[in-house]
Amino acid sequence: MVATAQDPEHRWYEETYRGRGDTLPQLTWRAVLMGSVLGGVLSLTNLYIGLKAGWGFGVAITACILSYAIWTTLHRLGLVRTPMTILENNCMQSTASSAGYSTGGTLISAFAAYMLLNDRVMSLPSMLAWVFLLSVLGVTMAIPMKRQMINVEQLRFPSGIAAAETLRALHAAGAGGLRSARALGWAGLLALVAKFWAEGLGLVSAALTPLTIGAWVAALTSASSGRPGWDAP
Repeated sequence: MVATAQDPEHRWYEETYRGRGDTLPQLTWRAVLMGSVLGGVLSLTNLYIGLKAGWGFGVAITACILSYAIWTTLHRLGLVRTPMTILENNCMQSTASSAGYSTGGTLISAFAAYMLLNDRVMSLPSMLAWVFLLSVLGVTMAIPMKRQMINVEQLRFPSGIAAAETLRALHAAGAGGLRSARALGWAGLLALVAKFWAEGLGLVSAALTPLTIGAWVAALTSASSGRPGWDAP
């Protein structure tokens, strides 16, 4: 019997797919809204890192942990009736990833290149139209590309595998998922304080510049080397 391209898809549906018969909610309003909010916030971090370093991060894993922690907390407080299913959180991370990547591949690369080549800033309507049309193209191509590259060719994508393992761990570990989210929150707060200390103080007031981390490092270097400032060898 000659294998066809439909065989891998049928095997995936029978052996891997967890929402058989639509027994588990997937594409729901709460999943889309949560993914949109988290993706919108995390896209700002991608925009900042992209403009600073020239490359961006995937937001799927961070969104998975934050969404699980937020919705579990709301459920324990009685503000929502049911927790999110693992498939809803998967839908949520797909939405968040779409929002996060919208600022990575376009705003920090194509727009910046256009401005450098044409020596002028793009208008806001042009930027919005460009991002919107690229988003429509991405959504349109997502389904056939996923069916071909994942269902048929069985390619493995590190970011998708990591997000799936994170979701499995969160929904299986229970309290462990909340501990992971709490650790992520403390790490984010520490990074916020460190970044504000490094660059934010000088933006608040020029008089606070001597208190920044850079000024302290320069003073320590000067004191340890016996020179009034840092001089390259």
